[in-house]
Amino acid sequence: MRVYSDFLGRVTLESREYAVLKTAIGEGNPATDHTVEILCDAGDATLLLKRATESYPEALPFIQLGLDVCIA
Repeated sequence: MRVYSDFLGRVTLESREYAVLKTAIGEGNPATDHTVEILCDAGDATLLLKRATESYPEALPFIQLGLDVCIA
């Protein structure tokens, strides 16, 4: 959850990345293992990956995992 929140704070409100990130669905216990799922197409996931590379590398493994699951 922290990575999601921090990444969201690094994109502008009017950006496509912000619009995609705001579609997130959270589940689990926020105190221990909260999971954030972002429903988007591969193009938007690639856009998030590029933005994370530029501004928040800590999010990269999570986005890449999502892309890997999407492709599989």
